[in-house]
Amino acid sequence: MVVVILVNKFGIVNEKNVNINNLNDLYKKCGLNNNNYFDKHHTWKQDDNYISLYAKNNGRANTENKYDFPPPCDNLLFFGNVLLVKHTNEEIFVDELLDLSKDEWDTFYQKCFGGFESLGDEDSSEDELENVPEEEKTKDGYLKDGFVVDSDEDSPSSNNSNLSNNSDEESYASDSDVSELNSEDELSEESYLSD
Repeated sequence: MVVVILVNKFGIVNEKNVNINNLNDLYKKCGLNNNNYFDKHHTWKQDDNYISLYAKNNGRANTENKYDFPPPCDNLLFFGNVLLVKHTNEEIFVDELLDLSKDEWDTFYQKCFGGFESLGDEDSSEDELENVPEEEKTKDGYLKDGFVVDSDEDSPSSNNSNLSNNSDEESYASDSDVSELNSEDELSEESYLSD
């Protein structure tokens, strides 16, 4: 028995104890019925050992594996479950398979991507206006760059809104005049000549 990593099509990584007697039967460990399009696609060097990726590279729509594999496999499309096995030599043999734990894979994965940046609170809490002098700020603490207008200043848009309110009142008055029109003036029935 050897511990391998099985990545399901949803991208969930699981450890699995499997009995591998023949490398040609690895497709069965992925739950596949046949080995069509199933092959070893890449082998990574990991310290003194190797990790190989076995997967199907052709399949039906909506069975694509969602996991983001390390380069150069990050641009390849795999279908269904993917199998990761660890071995001692670059050329893989059944008797040279080693256990590959999920923690070991996670460490290797992060190393392949150059580590992940921690996006902690210390980065996001810095105030942009902290180093701006007080005379360049409004009374509310905003930067005086012409973008934010003080509330005591009259803006042109507020004057325009007063004008538009007056014109609306005039249009309502003219609407009442319409009812005084005689319906025969514009909507009268015309007689047509008949032969």
